[in-house]
Order: sequence, then C-alpha cells, then structure tokens
Amino acid sequence: MQRPTDENGIEIPTQTIDMSEEEVAIVRGKIEGRWRNENIDIHLADVEFSPDASTPTCECPAIFWQMGGCNFLVVKLGIERYRAEFFYSDMERFGVGIDEFSTIGECALTLLRIQADHESVRLGNFPGKEVH
Repeated sequence: MQRPTDENGIEIPTQTIDMSEEEVAIVRGKIEGRWRNENIDIHLADVEFSPDASTPTCECPAIFWQMGGCNFLVVKLGIERYRAEFFYSDMERFGVGIDEFSTIGECALTLLRIQADHESVRLGNFPGKEVH
C-alpha cells in the first residue's frame, strides 16, 4: 500500500483512528511486565505529531505514562503504524531507533527496552558508556 507523500517525497501522516481497547490492553500488559509491583496510570491523549521537521504536524492518538521521572509515549500514526519515544524534559527527548512499527506490542516493548538500557547508562551501571 502506497502512503501519501509531500512534494519532497516525505510521508504525510494519514488520518488515524483512536486507540482501541485491545491496543491499550497490549500496552498495559507490557508496562505491567516491566513494573510488576507498581500501579502505573496510563492516559489516552491526542498529540501534535510530525514524522520530521519538514512535514506539517497532525493530531494523532497516543498512550502516555510516567515512571521514575521519565515520560513514555506510544503514538498511533495510522492503522498498524506506531511510533514511540521517551523523554525526561523538552530538551531530553529520545526515539527508539526505529521510525515506525507495524504492531503496538513490538513498539511498546522496544520502547521499554531502549529506555531501560538508557536509564542504566544514565545511572552509571555501564562504566565507560555515556548518555548521548
């Protein structure tokens, strides 16, 4: 399936549908798998999102939660299209190294793994590695 692009060939986010109860349950399961003994509140939100600086933003549904000073975001770009990021502040935002996922479970799991690795480096658990 070909996705719409702008005049520079950059993909334009398409109109999306809200997060389904099943998608929320999948993400909740991944969160509970990481923090078994914590009660994490997850929130549904609409976020202004752009795949890159040259593409106009559009409103996309998202799942958001916070833990240990870190904010987590799983954004639904379209049907079977997801992106993830985590951030500590507006100046400390991190992607997961993959632009787009086709399953929300893989998106959320990758987000949790990348952030856990980042947090370990940040706390000095890996001597010789620096946070970028």
